[in-house]
Amino acid sequence: MMTTLSRLKPKRRPSLKGLIIQGIVNFIVAIIVITALHQTVDGFEGIKNTVLDWLMYFYSDSEPVTQTGRKRQRMALFEIDDKTYRAWGSPVILPRDKLKSLIEKLIKAVPMSLRLAPV
Repeated sequence: MMTTLSRLKPKRRPSLKGLIIQGIVNFIVAIIVITALHQTVDGFEGIKNTVLDWLMYFYSDSEPVTQTGRKRQRMALFEIDDKTYRAWGSPVILPRDKLKSLIEKLIKAVPMSLRLAPV
């Protein structure tokens, strides 16, 4: 009586030559992809900005809630250009005084566009 395990044939291991060729092909494809991505970083930045704009537009009319139904605080996104960031000394954490001045300028420019919740 032959069991199913005895009928199974062991898998053939790929040859060393095949593994080397596959590795070289994968390496070449990876280099091509990385080079193409590196040259089109600005294109990806535009795509990222467009997607974020769409998301903010689609969710702008809905009140954010948690899974339990509690209301969540809304979020504001600030984009700080590289020139300003470098002028601040490239801090790891955004300085609160700089953020405060940005919010004050925003409130003066568009008075009712931003409401701050008490902390």
